[in-house]
Amino acid sequence: MCSIPGRTSSAQSCSMPYIRTLKLRPRIWMTFLVMAPLMPWAVLTETVVQLLMQDLDPEKMKLFSRDNCASVEIATKKSGIADLIPGTMIDDYLFDPCGYSMNGLLRNGQYFTIHITPEPQFSYCSFETNIPKESYHSLIMKVLDIFKPKKFLVTLFANEGSVANVKHIECEDFSALTNYRQVDHQFCQLKNYNLTYTMFKSAATNTWLASDPPH
Repeated sequence: MCSIPGRTSSAQSCSMPYIRTLKLRPRIWMTFLVMAPLMPWAVLTETVVQLLMQDLDPEKMKLFSRDNCASVEIATKKSGIADLIPGTMIDDYLFDPCGYSMNGLLRNGQYFTIHITPEPQFSYCSFETNIPKESYHSLIMKVLDIFKPKKFLVTLFANEGSVANVKHIECEDFSALTNYRQVDHQFCQLKNYNLTYTMFKSAATNTWLASDPPH
């Protein structure tokens, strides 16, 4: 257990780090869970899904460079991000000389966000959403179809009130429905929450390089 510097609270909140070591490479993935006493009327319905992708499609990555794309609107539209989740209000930005970031907000306050490092030597993209779904298969497939990563990590973080809380097994079975091979899967039960992370790599990728940059 560790404290957050400069943080004080009458509810005596604290953060608890859970350290997960991924296979095949010297990398540590750390999760912090902030704990606080619940009020009697509080009903938790929280879900967070992440895809952390590496070695992305080099042709698609050209869209996220000022040298190849005239505007952020074109990058968002041509990449397919604009149509990923219909009805989303999008705030996006194309960096100079390259790089991309967007936040999408739905009317009910749910969100999704994407951040891209497009350089071919270490291309990387993160996708995150708190939209609760009974199945994430279709959404995950759409994201993978846009970026076509050679390797990616899926995390599902859901509490007891979320409709997604029973879908952790879907992450384990996901590789049977794609051209990716599962290389690691872990499930962790925390207080009021379940956490799953599953690592995949393309069936055509033979190695997970230890020299890959951490994210």
